[in-house]
Amino acid sequence: MPTATDIRMDGPLLLQRALEYIIPKVERAAYPELKAEEHIPTSYEGGPGAEMLTQVMVDYRGRAKITSSPGDDPPLAGVVGEAFNASNVKSIEAAYRVTFQEVRAAAFAGVDISAEKAFGAKEMVMRESNRIAYLGDPMAGLYGLFTFPLLPKVLSPIQFDDPALDPNVMLRYLNQWSNMVYDVITRRTFKADAVLFPSRVRTVMNTTFRNANSDTTIMDLWRKSNPQITYVDDVSEADEAGFGGTPAIIFYKKDPSHVKRFIPQPIEQLLRYSSDTSKEVLIHERNGGTFFSRLSAVVVEGVLA
Repeated sequence: MPTATDIRMDGPLLLQRALEYIIPKVERAAYPELKAEEHIPTSYEGGPGAEMLTQVMVDYRGRAKITSSPGDDPPLAGVVGEAFNASNVKSIEAAYRVTFQEVRAAAFAGVDISAEKAFGAKEMVMRESNRIAYLGDPMAGLYGLFTFPLLPKVLSPIQFDDPALDPNVMLRYLNQWSNMVYDVITRRTFKADAVLFPSRVRTVMNTTFRNANSDTTIMDLWRKSNPQITYVDDVSEADEAGFGGTPAIIFYKKDPSHVKRFIPQPIEQLLRYSSDTSKEVLIHERNGGTFFSRLSAVVVEGVLA
């Protein structure tokens, strides 16, 4: 039986709880922004039954000749088709389960537990899909923007976080990489128009001036020197996109005829089972990774120490 002393000790706590106000709106945890759909053209070709996506590339053979006798044995043009196995298609899934008692208890607290669990499961699938878009999954046979196996890769001779790095040297290499797709990789056919940086590299470029007497940043100078680069962003996946999970930069042509992210089946909800006391719902997506049909990109590794 409680004594008078017990009641006096509990009094302040009871008063504190009586004055407590529970904010009715439930805030969700925040995570890094999902940018794959913005950075990579997305295709929904194939449909949910596809197990592999194949790209066919057509090229032309032959050469015209100079002649004094038009129509006399002209050279014939030929067409050559080559099929690329673009990617496997795999399922990405998560599930949630709710019981009738969970629903009752959460409703008493003002929370729609079914909606929150559905949101959480969908978020898990979206985050894994986003990761694969950039990094792929070798075990599943899925390619990513940075990890497509045929992409040219170069090792940076500079590290952007080196305090002794000359800003002019930084700018020289940035200009070189920006034009490498056009000058070297595609033999003056296509120009890279998009660049994705690790956030630390972008920060260095935005805060480093050409010299002590200049108020122009390396980022401004680089953009001015490379007007063909029309899209620049940073992405968290670039922090682990290089060899051994190290940071990397990619210069690429952001065009659906060059690169695509394949989602043959967008996210869907499927009822796994239902009873009088509980239900379980599957959140499911079919994903084909990212595929380059034209190798108009270069990945620069080793950019940070």
